[in-house]
Amino acid sequence: AILELTPGVGGQEAALFAGELYEMYERFAESHGWRFELEHYSEATAGGLQSATVRISDGDGGGVGTSSGGGGFEGDVAEGPYGWLRFESGVHRVQRIPETEKKGRMQTSGAAVVVLPVAVESDLVLGKGDLRVDISKKSSGPGGQSVNASFQAIRITHLPTGMSAFCASSQSQAENRVRAMEMLRTRLLDQQTSARTSFERS
Repeated sequence: AILELTPGVGGQEAALFAGELYEMYERFAESHGWRFELEHYSEATAGGLQSATVRISDGDGGGVGTSSGGGGFEGDVAEGPYGWLRFESGVHRVQRIPETEKKGRMQTSGAAVVVLPVAVESDLVLGKGDLRVDISKKSSGPGGQSVNASFQAIRITHLPTGMSAFCASSQSQAENRVRAMEMLRTRLLDQQTSARTSFERS
């Protein structure tokens, strides 16, 4: 499964909440013996999480929640991490008094969670002419530490839509390229599926 986290309304408190959700999912994955592989992590300026993308798979590499053809996700009853986490998609909210709040006022903050099954090449074929591949000099992980050596991080952009995917989880540039393509294909297929569903409902 692909898990994406971004803070919503609430400023710094939302970023802190998103960071706590990230840690919660990481501990949940560990408790189930799943692999929790960080693809991208951007820390907020004042602490917490600005954005993160994680690939979660079960210990033997199976059960990752892959799509099984047919050009869409609906109808696939995935097992493993995606089966457990698919209903986590949506906006999560918390009401609490921030530590920086001197007057004791309650604040509502939110974070967006997206959980997608991993799309495979047979689900969506992408033409090489529609893609731009950028190689970054470096990447950062939680706390700002370096995750990979220079020139290993890969960003692939789908030119017709402007959608992109970034991966810096491996020291291997080739492996990062494969995973970035996998994430991009997953996002594009989800976009197509959502658009088709909206059209059918209208």
